[in-house]
Formats: sequence, structure tokens, C-alpha cells
Amino acid sequence: MTTPHPTPYPEPFFTPDPKTAARSRIADFARWAARHQGAEGIQDPTDYRALYRWSVTDLEGFWAAVWDYFDIDATTEHERVLAEETMPGARWFPGATLNYGHHALRNLQPDAPAITALDESG
Repeated sequence: MTTPHPTPYPEPFFTPDPKTAARSRIADFARWAARHQGAEGIQDPTDYRALYRWSVTDLEGFWAAVWDYFDIDATTEHERVLAEETMPGARWFPGATLNYGHHALRNLQPDAPAITALDESG
């Protein structure tokens, strides 16, 4: 457990309407974490403050949940979530190796474009 954030929690710069917030990916993550990871304090998946508080007071628990939620497929598993809690300079998921291309493209449909490029002219 890390030391709680020393200043009041920041206000979000944008707040979506409740229906949009409930359908968001971050709300889905919060619901999943509350069910599977025992994320304490996450009663409402649209409660930004509770999710933020968890992310800064339980670094290892929060980032382990992110790893699991996004189904990170490592070639070599990590030894632990956080080797050093020094910021900056923290060492995250030491020992893990993964293929970025595999993760970026793994959910594509066989007949879908793999990459779409845009430039300044559109």
C-alpha cells in the first residue's frame, strides 16, 4: 500500500453525461475490477474519485488489475507488478516481455484493414 495522495484529488477536466459514463471502457474496467480484483471502494463504476483513489493508494493492485483486464499476453511473465516505487524511475512488471505488434493487431478480423494511415491532407 502506498502513501495516500498528499493533495486533494483533482477535478476531472471533462465529465460525460451519466449514460455515456456508464457505457465507457473505464466504467467497464471498474465493474470488472470490483468483481474480480476486490477493488475496495469501487461501488459505482462511474465514480472517478474512487477509481483515482485506488490508482494512487494501491499501485500494485491497480496495475495488476489493468494487466489482467486487458489480458496482456506476455511471452515471459512478470516477477511482480512494481519492483521499485520511486517516481520517476519506477520499474513496472520486471521480467515480462511481450510483443507490441501482437497486442496491437490481435483483435483484428481477418478481412479488416490492419493499419489506417492519415496525414495532414486527410
